[in-house]
Amino acid sequence: MFGRGRDDYLWVWEAGAIHLFENSGSLPNWIVHDEVLNTGRDRKGIQFGDWDGDGLCDVLAVDKLTGAIDWWKNTWETGKAAPTFEYKGRAMSGGCTQGWGVSRYDLGLRLADIDGDTRVDILCMEKDGRTTGWLNKETGITSVGQIKFSVGKDRADHRWADVNSDGKADMLVLDKYTGDVTVYINQGQGKDPSSLGGSSFEWSQQNSMWMRGVDRGANMFFARMVSKTPP
Repeated sequence: MFGRGRDDYLWVWEAGAIHLFENSGSLPNWIVHDEVLNTGRDRKGIQFGDWDGDGLCDVLAVDKLTGAIDWWKNTWETGKAAPTFEYKGRAMSGGCTQGWGVSRYDLGLRLADIDGDTRVDILCMEKDGRTTGWLNKETGITSVGQIKFSVGKDRADHRWADVNSDGKADMLVLDKYTGDVTVYINQGQGKDPSSLGGSSFEWSQQNSMWMRGVDRGANMFFARMVSKTPP
């Protein structure tokens, strides 16, 4: 939320109120800010990411039926105790109609930076994990068709996180029972989709399991708790 390169802890209430616990850099000491924004939206549709590439995490609300995205811009400035947010209206009119299911991660629309330009992109996941999407560029939203073909796992078992620090989100697949993690490294946009199973991006699967799980897949999170270069 503060652009410091380390993730903060956000608690989202059912009706869309967001409470912030600031990552002090000296965990487990969290700085409590309580409510910083009330979106009034369904908690299941609220996601977080840097929409405009300014280094600050924004709040984005997804419409279940249409995939339209509304944007609250993070307007935090150095010296302020807590971030403030400005409602900027509709950032994307729609496109992903996959909606969401019952479990927390059974989400059709995901936000992750897959091209490494610091802006989150729009990923649309079918129930079997096949993913299509749009790149969120400074010049506008660009469709890139199929990003990744299905690997035969439920979309609820997928996560998107940068595991090798190259700035691009990789695809992680979790075992729902053990939490074991398999990683597909994002190699960027490919030149020949026909050689990539029809995908516009190239992915390389790790030869073995990336890490053993420590709990059920639904309880596994992937966050950057410390920054590379503390401010």
